[in-house]
Amino acid sequence: MQLKDTVAIVTGGAVGIGRACVEALAAEGANVITCDLRPLIEEVADDLTSRGGGKVQGIVADVSEPEDVYATIDLARDQFGRIDILVNNAAVWADHTVNDPQSKALREYEEIMGTNLRGCFLFGRAVMPSMIEQGSGNIINMSTYYVVPPKPLMPRTPEELAIVGERPPFTDLYSASKFALTGLTQSWSGALYGHGIRVNAICMGETDTPMLRSYWHGRPFPYRIETWIKPAQIAKLVLDLLHEGPEGRTGQNIGAWVGTPIHLPPRDET
Repeated sequence: MQLKDTVAIVTGGAVGIGRACVEALAAEGANVITCDLRPLIEEVADDLTSRGGGKVQGIVADVSEPEDVYATIDLARDQFGRIDILVNNAAVWADHTVNDPQSKALREYEEIMGTNLRGCFLFGRAVMPSMIEQGSGNIINMSTYYVVPPKPLMPRTPEELAIVGERPPFTDLYSASKFALTGLTQSWSGALYGHGIRVNAICMGETDTPMLRSYWHGRPFPYRIETWIKPAQIAKLVLDLLHEGPEGRTGQNIGAWVGTPIHLPPRDET
């Protein structure tokens, strides 16, 4: 699949993996609409457009709000006339435990599920009608390595355990939101397969993003950072997945683990 002149929507494109995906797609000639809560998104879009390649347009939007979702979709259609690719990347994380006060738990439920799951659902459902009409499309959901078979990770040192613990008990909402994406990925891929639309998820381990650095409370160990996956490596997985074309895999959770080569595995290994 050639990406030149295709039209992509990338959510959460101001920083981290989202920005890397926008940059990679535009470099291959795709036109990209990208949204984010951060006003920085407009500067990012202008900067990437100035580099040549595909056009990039940024819009400040909350993926959990239907009005913002449809405004983003309408912008893509108005500017470029179609939508070929959706990268559901926007996500949030926060400290939360089973001992939290109910008010805090409910607030964080709305925030985390609203962004990580509801946003993915809203955008997916919003692009499907036009993708079905044109008989082609790609939806890629950004998930986590929690949902794929484990591989050995770098053991945590006593200093690290003092910060985040061995298996931190404060990710139940985040984990639940990502496991739920597996349900959407598998259901959508089955429902859309006959319409020429592929749906997959990329499930990465520790990747150097502002979200991960907040997980370490702003104190990641330098030697640990050296092991982290780079956002550009995940963006390369996105490109490789798209390059498979309409006959490529669908309904797959594609893993990327710290300490292992980051590449798209053969289809019979996913």
